[in-house]
Amino acid sequence: MTVRTPAYLKTVFENADIPQQADYEDVFDSFLPLSATAKQTFSFPVEFTGDVTASGDIYCKDIYANKINAQRVSASGISFNAVDADTVSASVVNANRVNANFVSASGGIFNVLEAQKVSASAGIFNTLDAQKVSASSAFFNLVNAQQVSASVANFNLINASVVSASIATFDRVNANFVSASGGIFNVIEAQKVSASAGFFNLINAQQVSASVINTNQINAQIVSASTANFNLLNASVVSASIANHNRVNANMVSASGGEFNVINAQYVSGSAAFFKYPSKSVDSSVAATGTTTAAAKSVSEGLSVIRSITSASQNSVIISRFRQGFEQVIVNAVSASAFVFPTSASKFNALSNGVSKSIAPLASLTISHITSAQYFTR
Repeated sequence: MTVRTPAYLKTVFENADIPQQADYEDVFDSFLPLSATAKQTFSFPVEFTGDVTASGDIYCKDIYANKINAQRVSASGISFNAVDADTVSASVVNANRVNANFVSASGGIFNVLEAQKVSASAGIFNTLDAQKVSASSAFFNLVNAQQVSASVANFNLINASVVSASIATFDRVNANFVSASGGIFNVIEAQKVSASAGFFNLINAQQVSASVINTNQINAQIVSASTANFNLLNASVVSASIANHNRVNANMVSASGGEFNVINAQYVSGSAAFFKYPSKSVDSSVAATGTTTAAAKSVSEGLSVIRSITSASQNSVIISRFRQGFEQVIVNAVSASAFVFPTSASKFNALSNGVSKSIAPLASLTISHITSAQYFTR
């Protein structure tokens, strides 16, 4: 029959009216029974002043609630003050506090979120405590998680075991592993940091690997970068294809091309590197080796003293490339002649490129760095 409004039904049952069978059927079809097993459909607003308890699922387009306790909540748009649920799924979520095992949202604003797993296309989080966080675009004030994965993310503070992001802006990150395609980091403390392109203010890590890296300060065991600009670097091993450094403290520095202002290192190797100040002022125990530029012992100190040679035919060193005007002194303190090679594609005085200069026993050689391809000796 037909669902009627209360106003209509009252007109049918006025004094002197004779209701028909259809009118009685309309009465029963127009009101919700207190006990029913079939699905009931509402086409009008419903307001409850007391509690609502449901043993089954509740499906709706929009939910506005002060507090929800449920096994599962699913809605297109939700506004919560407090939610306690196993699963929360919504297209748009505005929540003050959410406690759930799983939270999935296309867009959301969360003040406090505690969950086992959080997945969001776009989200703004004030505090997030979760085992796993995955987001396409997210803004976080504080995240405590085992794993964080985001395409685009802005973080104020992250405490996590694994952080992976395509583009990320971090104020402070405490993690075991950080991986980012592009990122701006203020402070990172991690076991391992891997980034395609990153800007770092301060990094404390066991290992840092990056394609492009710009940093103010790095404290790490191993630093490897294709292109790097460092203000201050404290590391055991530094390896870079192209590097610009203000100050480097390391056990070993290896660079294909680089400009170094200050280097303190046990070993320095550079194919095309310019050193403003040597790694040490004096190296008094150089062991000359090899007979070619590839096999010769590299020397990068202001004063290098040859104390031994491998053999009569293995007695060469090769200088490092310093900035123009720098003078380098090599002393031969053994009783046999030693030989000094210029850097790659360069020459001493009027000699041909790559030709070595001999140092007589117990004599010295002073080398003036004029250009990257020309050196003069005396």
